[in-house]
Amino acid sequence: MTSESEIEFRTAAARLAQVLRHHPPGMNPRAGPESLHESVRHLADLVDADAEADHLENAALAVIDIYDRSGLENADAAVIAAMERLRETAAQLDEST
Repeated sequence: MTSESEIEFRTAAARLAQVLRHHPPGMNPRAGPESLHESVRHLADLVDADAEADHLENAALAVIDIYDRSGLENADAAVIAAMERLRETAAQLDEST
């Protein structure tokens, strides 16, 4: 049975993938946007495949890590909100397991 925290996490991961596909950060060759786009694509594939929570969490946190390290700036409120929500739900998922 899927816990409420896992359902919320899965929803947040799907939302992040969707938002980054529709509002990709500006291209910055120094920052390696291809890696970010590949990570977002991988996350979306895992969401679509209903992958195990651990795999999904690793992929989602990798997207955030790559984004944070890339130096890319995206002032889009939807992207910022999706990342924050994913961070919150990941912490809740960790606490529940």
